[in-house]
Amino acid sequence: MPDKKEFPSRSQRRQLLEQLKEANNDPAIAADGQFKLYLEAMERLDAELERLSAPQKENGVPKALTKAETEKLSGMMRDTAVLGEEYLAYNSLRDGAIKQGIPQVVDKLHHLMAKDYEALAEYDEKQPRSLPELQESTRTLTVDLRGKKLSTVGNMQNSRIPMTVADSTGRKRRGFFTKATYFEPKKDFQKLIDKAKAACTTNEQRAALDGFLSAYRNRRAGSKTFSGSKIDAKTGDAYMLGRLVMELDDQFGDFPKLSTDQTKAVLAMGGIGPELLPKEALKVMQQGLTELKNKVSLDINGERLEIEEGTRLDNRNTAMSAVAGLLGCSDAVCKSENMRFIGEDGKVTEGTFMEYAHGTDLYKNRKLFRHVSANAFQNEENRKKVFRQIADVQVLDYICMNEDRHPGNMMYDIDDNGQLRGIQCFDNDSSFGRSSGSKLKAAQLKVVTESMAKRLQGITPKMLKFALRGRGLSEEEMNAAGKRLTKIKNAIKDGQIATVKDEDLGKKQMRHMLPTGKGSNLFSQVDDFFGKIANMYRDPDVPFSPMPKQEDPKLREVGTTDRVFTVGGLTDSLSRVADRVEDRITGDKIDNLRNKLRGSSEKYDKMVQAAKEANALYKKLTEETPEKDLRKLVAEDPKVMAQVTGVFEQVRLTAEDYLWYKTRQRKADSPETIKAKNEYEQGHIDLAMDLKKAADAFFTQSRSRTGSKEESEALQANLARRELERAKENPQPGPEPAPVL
Repeated sequence: MPDKKEFPSRSQRRQLLEQLKEANNDPAIAADGQFKLYLEAMERLDAELERLSAPQKENGVPKALTKAETEKLSGMMRDTAVLGEEYLAYNSLRDGAIKQGIPQVVDKLHHLMAKDYEALAEYDEKQPRSLPELQESTRTLTVDLRGKKLSTVGNMQNSRIPMTVADSTGRKRRGFFTKATYFEPKKDFQKLIDKAKAACTTNEQRAALDGFLSAYRNRRAGSKTFSGSKIDAKTGDAYMLGRLVMELDDQFGDFPKLSTDQTKAVLAMGGIGPELLPKEALKVMQQGLTELKNKVSLDINGERLEIEEGTRLDNRNTAMSAVAGLLGCSDAVCKSENMRFIGEDGKVTEGTFMEYAHGTDLYKNRKLFRHVSANAFQNEENRKKVFRQIADVQVLDYICMNEDRHPGNMMYDIDDNGQLRGIQCFDNDSSFGRSSGSKLKAAQLKVVTESMAKRLQGITPKMLKFALRGRGLSEEEMNAAGKRLTKIKNAIKDGQIATVKDEDLGKKQMRHMLPTGKGSNLFSQVDDFFGKIANMYRDPDVPFSPMPKQEDPKLREVGTTDRVFTVGGLTDSLSRVADRVEDRITGDKIDNLRNKLRGSSEKYDKMVQAAKEANALYKKLTEETPEKDLRKLVAEDPKVMAQVTGVFEQVRLTAEDYLWYKTRQRKADSPETIKAKNEYEQGHIDLAMDLKKAADAFFTQSRSRTGSKEESEALQANLARRELERAKENPQPGPEPAPVL
């Protein structure tokens, strides 16, 4: 079930706001005081967004945001978001649904606001941007992989494509694209059953396999799920398969492969007798159940998360990133965001881009522990940073219910003295869920940084839900995250978790961070990893040497944009215009065509001139740049982007102007229904239609909404503002002063 949601653009935000205003004409909706408060706040916010997006009189481009403006705007978004979340919560309680009517409009608006709010929180005044630029950067990345062969890096749950991407501002980031992954255990299990049935010889055997899951559910009926409900006929298949995996772990431990007897024991859980299935069917089930047992996400789902069938998993990485930004601990987690790419066949694939984690993967390369000091936490300054990061990640994992945090999904930054000076966590898709609890109890966290404690006090469950909008989570899951937020805040308030000043963390030792009793937390896991496990891989006879320089993965650079441009559309459409201006086969030029078609209007002449300018630009670009680098150049050079956008605007505007002129002249309903006076006039019209199609193709690929004049103006203004900034940074010498006579 591909996720078709997109974060709304500026024009979509306006359309959604108009829907709210129109709804206010309905007496029943207008009588809702909560809706009225939200609408008024949304209108104030919209006015402020428009004010900050307006071009300046002196240069015609939006000005860069100041710190004060970002803080004011963030505050307005926060206040508006809380009112909206209160409205959604009320409607959810009233009718149990928010995915329709006005609640759905509010939900969509919050998709947009959550991304903008996150971007404002990360805004750096030292790298000035206008508001339209900032919003431009929040759009879903799109990469064009046509003509490129990229390697994949496999992990236990998916395949990752390493790449370097660059957004429309030229900022480059290295990371991995993961194709959208969906939680479909029932679908996978049914394939196994069907395969086993094909090896059966009797209807009794096939019927037993069909009834396996139902029989297993009946056997477990009455026992409680992690969220407190009882297993009954309504309990989902996905959850029951998770419970089955739990039992496999409990009974058989970490076996690489189930034996025949173990397989028969599992089948007995579903009422299938030990000798019922033929040997071939038993082999199929043996292999399939072994694969099932090794699916980590299934185990975690059955025990704690209770994720529903069809849920998109990779989105949970982006949800974790959003909460990390809200909590102010983004540096300890690899940033993730939604991305799509265009493949060789032109098909768009949805997925997630995760920035490259910095450090060494000691979990997979444990021999490198010989380059790590026996006391990797000796340096006080390093300890201060590492302890802060671990403490913050514990809070993040608790709120997001990340049930798969362990030393294997963390990278470690080791200095030349073998000291740990930083961590960065990745693989956060086994997170969230409907339970308000977690295997990591609040008291086990032991400590929280003072900065985190202060930030938590300023975050409400409604703000947390707002930050999670548009990340593929259900209302139940977002509500559960809000409950966990409240739990951890109360635990800090009651003293169950000690608050430590950030500057004092370096003075603490690892023993101060470990939970009491037999409990475990991330500190104890890291301590064990750098203690017992590390000692197994250190050779006392080999003297310590600094960690060798870790080679970065070979990440191919691909042309990308953030939904404002896709690389293929830029040059392909320009080439189509060039083909109409100068036929590469016959050598016929547009001027010859113009003469053959006899006479022309001023509007037609303007269209021809615009097409010739587009052709001239295309020829100039192809002459200056090798074909293989042309798309990359156009995608990443703001100046070239502005030129290409400009010529297409002229081609489209002049073609439309001419076509509507002819529509009125011939009294037609539309350009498509014009009946030309003769074949010469029809030639003019055909040319205009071709040029318009080429321009429309460009804008279809280069923006989410075709033909939006305001978006085009905003893009042009952004590009112009960047040029002004560059000019300030690199002033060109002026002309020599004239000699004094």
